[in-house]
Amino acid sequence: MPPTDAAPFDTLAALRANHSRLLQAPKPPAGVPTERAAAVVEFLARVKATGRRLDTPADRETAQGILDYWTATLFALPVEPAGRIDLSELIPDTPPGSVNLLLDKYAVEEARATVAVVEAWFAALSPEDQNLTQQILMRLVRMPESGRVPEVKPVALTELGLAPADAIDRLLRELERVGAVTVSRADPPASAVVALGSDALTREWPAFADWVKKRVEFRGAVRYWHEHKDVAGKEEALIRGELLRDAEQYHDLNTIERAFLAASRVRDSRATAYQRFWKRVFASLAAAAVMLAITAVMLAIATVYSQEQVADTKLKAEQQHRSATEEAAKKQVKFEAEKAALEQAKREAVQAKGEFESTMTFALAKLVMSENFHAVHAAKKILMIQTLGQVLFADGPDAARAVRRNWHELREMLIRDRVWFKQLLEDAKWEPRIKEVTTADAPSHTTKQSLLDLSRKVREDMQLDEPTSVYLPYLNLMKPIWFGQAQQSTALVVQAAEAGRPLETARVLVNLFRRLYCGEMVLIEGSRVAGAMVAFEEAVREWEKAGADKPASDDVKAALGKAAERLRTACAAELKETQK
Repeated sequence: MPPTDAAPFDTLAALRANHSRLLQAPKPPAGVPTERAAAVVEFLARVKATGRRLDTPADRETAQGILDYWTATLFALPVEPAGRIDLSELIPDTPPGSVNLLLDKYAVEEARATVAVVEAWFAALSPEDQNLTQQILMRLVRMPESGRVPEVKPVALTELGLAPADAIDRLLRELERVGAVTVSRADPPASAVVALGSDALTREWPAFADWVKKRVEFRGAVRYWHEHKDVAGKEEALIRGELLRDAEQYHDLNTIERAFLAASRVRDSRATAYQRFWKRVFASLAAAAVMLAITAVMLAIATVYSQEQVADTKLKAEQQHRSATEEAAKKQVKFEAEKAALEQAKREAVQAKGEFESTMTFALAKLVMSENFHAVHAAKKILMIQTLGQVLFADGPDAARAVRRNWHELREMLIRDRVWFKQLLEDAKWEPRIKEVTTADAPSHTTKQSLLDLSRKVREDMQLDEPTSVYLPYLNLMKPIWFGQAQQSTALVVQAAEAGRPLETARVLVNLFRRLYCGEMVLIEGSRVAGAMVAFEEAVREWEKAGADKPASDDVKAALGKAAERLRTACAAELKETQK
């Protein structure tokens, strides 16, 4: 058989469909395997090339599994001359002597070039055409009935269900021209199928990624509402305004989501102006927390995949390096295992932070929506300190931009709401210090001190050191959450040090610890907890001096462990006092 140079499949869905067709194809008569072998070789070449379009670990794992299956099938076919199959002669870019195939690397530059073309085309559209284009593309992404992970699926042209027809037809032709979709031409034309040009478009194109993210967030909000249907105050999760209008356009709503929208419409129609005002604050926070929670679930799935990948790497190393020395194979397995362990540690850190943010957001929401003056006022001050901490200790430029937008919106709301906030946020002393916190590229001694001083001022103004403070009961409700997260984040940093991992694998948790250190913990900690927090911060600084990309020294490990245990004991003692 001659070498096969076939085009990749456009999407994983297309690859799977062809896999199914090949499985169902009739077997050739005994002794006539050539046609079957040729079909398998062509399919293998296309699957291998499709790796250039698959960017997520889950999609690549699925495609690699199909590739392995059909490679084994090819070797099992009787071919002429008997028993001779050389993959390097059949599949492009395959090393001589290979007994299996690997997907091509993801062609990130090729994907970005397509995105650039699509973005430029989309930006030039009228607002009406942009809205129709969004609806077309979102019809090709479907949420399963009960899952949380969207699926990219082709759709029959007749099932798009959008109007006006002439505008939809025009936009489909343009989308096909710029590579955003493919339209299978069929006879009759009504049986044509529309598919995404590439699954990666939902992640590489920021606008599309944002549409999908909002859909996922909506499913998460609905799930929370449904799971807490017997809990007082479940209405806090309902939506209104622009969020409600956007959600009403989703084409793949399940029964629970439709019930959620119906309840949201009722609540929206009877809400007071005051409730609507503060619901917008909560909507912004809840959206971020739900996304973090869903990301945590996805990262947990990825962790399982990573563990499986390590085991699979060992097997593949044995197969692919038969001609290499045993020592070289062992080094490769060790490298892959260490790499997977570091990635897993980072995922666990993000997951821990996501769980805290979700818990924190919904606890604050209950205070905000309680309509008790002191509870709401306390919640607003906590929101102010929390958001400033999120800005200062953001995990990267993208996260910083998002929380800065949240801060500017919250600042304007606070200034309009209460004289206390207006006086503080426009004060000649505090305004420049807060501005420095929200514009800094990275935390500095000055910006951290500004946040510390502001947190102390809030504590003083609410008289939280006085047992008779009217705000203290509501801060005490938050204390177990903040103390618990301070202990968890320090314990995980200690775990990273003891495992010999560099500090960067726990950077997300260090940022969270420092946010609590300069912000929320200042509001409610006693002298014992404060001292333990200082001790842990000093130990982290010693680790940073040695280099964040290096493992901790024995002295630093000891200091971290001692400080974390001191914090655990102090938190337990102060919580016990609170409960008296």
